[in-house]
Amino acid sequence: MRSLGRLFRYLAPLAVLCLAAAPAAAQFPDPECNPALAPPDGPQAGLLNYCTDVDTDADCDLEIVNWDASFHSPDIRIGDPFNDAGPTPPEEPRFFLDTGNPAITTDDRFYTKLYVKFRNAGGGLGGGGYAPADEVSVSFSYKETTNPATADLTTGWIDAGTVVGTMQNTYQMNIPGVLGALVPGSYHRQQRAVCWSFPAGQLEPPKQFILRAEVHWEGTGGVQDDDSDNDVAHSYYNLTDTARKAQIGLAIDLSGSMNSPFESSTRLTVAKEKAALFASLVEDGNQLGVYGFRTGVSPADPFTTSYNTPPTIPLTFDDTKELSSMMTINGDFDRGLVAGRIDSPAVTASGCTPVGQGLLRARKAINDTTAPSADAAKAIVLFSDGMENIRPLVDPTSSLCSSTPLAPPIDTEETFTDENFQIYSIHFGPGMGWAFNLMNGLQNDTDGDIVFGAITDMELAQVYLAIRALVDDMIYFDGDGTATASQPWPTFEVEFDGAMGLATAAVAWPLGNGETRLALERRRKGDEPWLPCQEASGDAGEIARTSANFANIWRPDSFQVCRFAPGADSTWQFRVVTEALEGSSTPYTAAVFSEVRSAQIFPSLDDQGFTTGDALPIRAELRSDGRPLPGATVTADVRIPARSFSTTLHGYSSRLKPPTGQPGQQVSAMAAQLGQLLAQDTGSDALHVYRTVPVNLRDDGQGGDAVPGDGIYTGALAGSETTIAGDYQVTITARATLPSGRIVQRTARLAAICNVGPADPDRSIVRVALSPDPIGTLRVATVTVVPFDRFGNAAFPGSAGRVTLTPSAGATATTALVDNLDTSYSQTFTFTDDAATVQVAVDGATIAKPTLVPSARPKREASFHLGLAVPHGAFGAFTSNGPSVAIDYGWRLDPNFAVRFELALDQFDVVGGGDLDMRSLSLYLQYRRPIGTWEPYFESGLGYYDLENISSAFGYSVGLGARREVSPRWDLDLNLQGHRVGGSLDLSFSRVRVGGIYKY
Repeated sequence: MRSLGRLFRYLAPLAVLCLAAAPAAAQFPDPECNPALAPPDGPQAGLLNYCTDVDTDADCDLEIVNWDASFHSPDIRIGDPFNDAGPTPPEEPRFFLDTGNPAITTDDRFYTKLYVKFRNAGGGLGGGGYAPADEVSVSFSYKETTNPATADLTTGWIDAGTVVGTMQNTYQMNIPGVLGALVPGSYHRQQRAVCWSFPAGQLEPPKQFILRAEVHWEGTGGVQDDDSDNDVAHSYYNLTDTARKAQIGLAIDLSGSMNSPFESSTRLTVAKEKAALFASLVEDGNQLGVYGFRTGVSPADPFTTSYNTPPTIPLTFDDTKELSSMMTINGDFDRGLVAGRIDSPAVTASGCTPVGQGLLRARKAINDTTAPSADAAKAIVLFSDGMENIRPLVDPTSSLCSSTPLAPPIDTEETFTDENFQIYSIHFGPGMGWAFNLMNGLQNDTDGDIVFGAITDMELAQVYLAIRALVDDMIYFDGDGTATASQPWPTFEVEFDGAMGLATAAVAWPLGNGETRLALERRRKGDEPWLPCQEASGDAGEIARTSANFANIWRPDSFQVCRFAPGADSTWQFRVVTEALEGSSTPYTAAVFSEVRSAQIFPSLDDQGFTTGDALPIRAELRSDGRPLPGATVTADVRIPARSFSTTLHGYSSRLKPPTGQPGQQVSAMAAQLGQLLAQDTGSDALHVYRTVPVNLRDDGQGGDAVPGDGIYTGALAGSETTIAGDYQVTITARATLPSGRIVQRTARLAAICNVGPADPDRSIVRVALSPDPIGTLRVATVTVVPFDRFGNAAFPGSAGRVTLTPSAGATATTALVDNLDTSYSQTFTFTDDAATVQVAVDGATIAKPTLVPSARPKREASFHLGLAVPHGAFGAFTSNGPSVAIDYGWRLDPNFAVRFELALDQFDVVGGGDLDMRSLSLYLQYRRPIGTWEPYFESGLGYYDLENISSAFGYSVGLGARREVSPRWDLDLNLQGHRVGGSLDLSFSRVRVGGIYKY
């Protein structure tokens, strides 16, 4: 659940802790702080004997220990090293204000998550030494100090109360396990909500303080454990500065597939421009490095690293290149320097795609660099079209461009998540299908996000700001702006309430030939004149430095970013000015960001394992000055794909030519073909059709909302709206009234991938093709699988890992499963036994078990047709069109010929009123020839026709049609027939019909 990974964003000052008074009435949002909801911590039956006499039994000793150096929590931890500089890293924990009981003063009622790590340091098992769960607790106290090095740790401690249990300043352990006790020599790590309070009347909790924790184990007779030297731990918290910096590595795909056409340019050109935009948004004090990856990179730039846990033997890779080393950003000059290196003409694309090496190179650069602040955020931003083919693989099922280097797959969770990295993926590609599997895995494993680069440049800006937790303070966003050719220029207004430091304003427009340029201007409301963006830094020396050097280094072609200090509680106006314009208008996206203390929005999507037909839970937490902000109006607009990429690709599969070359080039070739076909048939934009569905988020304790009035607004996109697999983009807008009475608006954006659901046996396609040429005594068959879910979504290309083909005895696989890149997956088998079968499973569930010698296609067919009967000639002079219905029975003679009997009823309207019914019985001979997924046919036949109350006669007919298989049992049929009736009737007519054919 991504909300867990985003806890680090709650970096408001610690207001630790909740009111001890009236514990029964407290209603904390976290159930562990509410005695009525908390799990019981009472004695557990069946415990082994434990320490009974501290003076004679050396088996009784509990101690608080330090956390592993690699472990990190965004919350308070007890057991960190205590030194002059405080713990490493220092703590900046999130806190929650309890507003559940308005009768109690709420200014000092808080709770937080607390981590404790301790172990049983007693002797062997023979003397007992087990620590029962109901007898182990930790008590807390604190004292304010600005200098922990000189603080007196012996006196002056103030107890912290609790509303859990009956003890006023203790935290009862909840030791898991069969025994319900801590075995000597073993460790216990625990996280639970802890509810503290400060003395009555103290409305502002301390910002600099030492927290003291003491572990208690009282055995029989109330005797404590035998060694109190290590029962106490201290942690120092300095919360006067909540600024948190970030270390960011950009990993840019430089493989040959990035040369493929993309809109009016190439994928690489657009990726470089957007990566440069990314660099231009980095705030001062943060670190940024840029690394390209491809095979054959020159000059060779090898690096050595280990990955996964436990550490493997260090491996050396040489398919990456340092475009800009990890550096601390200080001003626009540095931003322009990095952006210029990214957009350099020397950065070109070729070769294959080692995504794993690019991610590991960025990871190593971050880990090898001293962080700009303790507890700095670590993030990698991947720019790629999403198709990897060089080891080490992120997705072990990926196809290979080369078998070297010999490196094991990367366990993303152990390699990145356990080291607190988040990976954000920016996708550049034709449709989103090829990137879905790789990038969705990175999103789910590392709690990052995904942005689809084909949509707007500003979505890239949001990725960076999400890493810095500033996306939560997006105070203006316009994704559908249009810059006109003449004045008045598009103008928008932004209110800054309690802004801290600089604000960032940005405008981005589609990358074209560099001649279309927009500019952003600003002014305080009511002031004149408009100020250009270049004057936004505010420092004369920096302005001169920027104007003299930055423009000479690099000038972007598709965006402009400016920073300025708006001042608290001010209103500013911005306008988008056209410098040079092609045509009458240019679309743009604009956004304004600022770190604020009031009306912050913290969004999250519970999209782990999100598949078609699932609801998408949406959550937004609103806070003002660290307190919940109830009473707001919060809505979410979900941008939903109206057309499935993979299903569209499948529909064109028969017209796509088999790709050649390396796997990276194969994807490009398939994508180009699909783009051409779409442009010919329905337009190249047909694949990117979206619709928007509004979702209301509520904070009233109803409709899935947990606690009313806690500032947490919840809602969900209904499962009935998630029937198309693809990218779902959520824009959350909150309109709130601050305690001061001022009305403000906040915006946040997130993306999710809706995966293809479980394969449906009735919709999925499994075909067996028997080769006419045996290999000696062995026969050869190829099994092809196209998995569809119950909504008709074909599996994304790259989903080969989901498909498993298992032959029975008498059959052997001669090839690996092949991803045909058109939603189908094939594997070849040899066999001698005509009864040999292949079990076809998708995600472990069997969907079919065909024999390798396919049984004859069903010979019998029954159908129903409905259409229109059209009279001709003299017959048409006194009658007009009418409905036509028919049922028939067919018999397939061989793969190409069939006969069928048809009973039909045609009704014609008579001029002047009334109608005429014509009944007919016909025998047809039909010739069929399959072409791809369609089976066209020609037929002719003889029939007997009876026209109501007039006469009967024989006649003949000819027809053309085409049928398409929609399931193993059903075909869709379209046909056109012409009929000529002789004898006394002497008339002609035609039929246009559609029908369904059942095969059995």
